[in-house]
Amino acid sequence: MGNKVQIMNEFYIYNNEALSSLILLSSLKEIETIRIEKFILILPIALDNRIVKMISNSEHKNLVSFIKENSSLFVRFNIRFNNILPITINCFHILNTLGYIKIQNNRIFLSESLPEQIELNSERFEKIEKVIKNLIELLINTETDELYTLLNIKL
Repeated sequence: MGNKVQIMNEFYIYNNEALSSLILLSSLKEIETIRIEKFILILPIALDNRIVKMISNSEHKNLVSFIKENSSLFVRFNIRFNNILPITINCFHILNTLGYIKIQNNRIFLSESLPEQIELNSERFEKIEKVIKNLIELLINTETDELYTLLNIKL
């Protein structure tokens, strides 16, 4: 039991709200608005270093073809999704409280009160930030129902 707690603590430290909030803000800068059900898929994808590496080399037009070609990376996606969901919800709250995002009609909007530049001196964030545009394009070009079915997400 002790090892499991330690592993979960390390998971949440490595995938923390500061890094995750910046990933979500960077994503919104690319698109300005997105439906919540797609937005909550960003972190489970972007926080997986293997997926980030594959997206950086990808020329896919939608996430379905990317997932099918890289299916081994998504075998336990539902578990990752559910483990990262509390971080995502915390980030929503933090970003909304700071006035950086607005949540309305099942959509997330980038607020105009966003600071011009937000930085995090993190090599990991830099790698993720380089693929955010590709990730958003893949998400936008894929139907939500199809994604949830393919990723075997159970809420």
